[in-house]
Amino acid sequence: MEKYEWGILDEILFGGKYQDQDGKEVVFGFDGHIKGLDTVTYYQPHADYTEEQDLGVDRISMGRSKENVDVYGFQFDKDTLFNYRIDCLQYDSIAHQCGLEKLGGLRWKLQRIQE
Repeated sequence: MEKYEWGILDEILFGGKYQDQDGKEVVFGFDGHIKGLDTVTYYQPHADYTEEQDLGVDRISMGRSKENVDVYGFQFDKDTLFNYRIDCLQYDSIAHQCGLEKLGGLRWKLQRIQE
C-alpha cells in the first residue's frame, strides 16, 4: 500500500456530500469512490509529505478507476471544494516532467452539504 493510500485525507478532507453548480448531489466516499460527478467515479488525494518534491499545487487523482485517472489541483475555501486543471510553469527536460505547477482553469466547484 502506498503511503497516500492510508485514507486519512479521504476521511478528513474529502469524504461527504457536496452540491455542484447545477444543484446536483455529489458524494465523495471514504473509500475513494465518487457518485454523481459525470464519469468520474474514483479519487485519490496526494499527500504533500509523500511527494518527492513540492510542485506548488495540492493534487488529486480523479477518473473512472484507479488505473484510469488524471491529476488535478484542488483548494478548499471553508465549505467549498475547488477542482482545477494544472498548468506547468517550469518543465524539467532532463526528468521529463513538470518541476513547478500552478492551478489552471476551474473544472468543478462543489459546496459541502451539512448533514
